[in-house]
Amino acid sequence: MLGGGNPVGSNPAGTGAGLNYIGNHAYAYSGSVDANNVETTALQFDTGNEYILAEFNLCSSQTTGDDFKFRIEMNGEDIMVTTITGPYDISEHMNQPLKLVIPANTKVRVTFTNVSTTSAREWFATMSGRVYN
Repeated sequence: MLGGGNPVGSNPAGTGAGLNYIGNHAYAYSGSVDANNVETTALQFDTGNEYILAEFNLCSSQTTGDDFKFRIEMNGEDIMVTTITGPYDISEHMNQPLKLVIPANTKVRVTFTNVSTTSAREWFATMSGRVYN
């Protein structure tokens, strides 16, 4: 929180695409994102003058036979792209966080795309990490 306010909106829990700081920790929670066959942004934020040792998690509230592409970009370049093939075990992805170092002054974007159908499915992305100066 900056200056006693919430810089990303009116939700103190911090759901939305932005990055939140608490002391030496940072987090971003997408909330519910309807991912269809058009690349859909779940998280998008800029880091400050520090680096973050981060863990990314993704999950869905639905089990379908659809395949989904999950992408993490830093400064417009792909850092990780994977396809989750359906049907999938939702808990499998929650137990396997992706650990990445996010450099200082970096633009981060996390997206989902349904690569099987035009149907929108509910997905969530989270990032949490320790901030270092």
